[in-house]
Amino acid sequence: SGDLRVSHLRLLLQNFGGRLFGASMSWLLWDISFYGNKLFQSTFLLAITGEETTLLEFAAAATLNATVALLGYFGAALLVERPELGRVK
Repeated sequence: SGDLRVSHLRLLLQNFGGRLFGASMSWLLWDISFYGNKLFQSTFLLAITGEETTLLEFAAAATLNATVALLGYFGAALLVERPELGRVK
């Protein structure tokens, strides 16, 4: 039973180890960048709007920031779907 599990794991890693590693590293880098972006978002918004900003101006800047991020997500999704750049079908 133990040798069978080891052989199954070895077979799994031989066939999918590279893809698993690549996907894991991509998610790790994504999480690091996303966490940093959200962690310093208030500092970024204050630098853009200034210290003497109203709540409405700050909310507008936050909405603009979220819209740009959302456009980036959609752009990334479109690029991934292109055969010459993204997934192999």
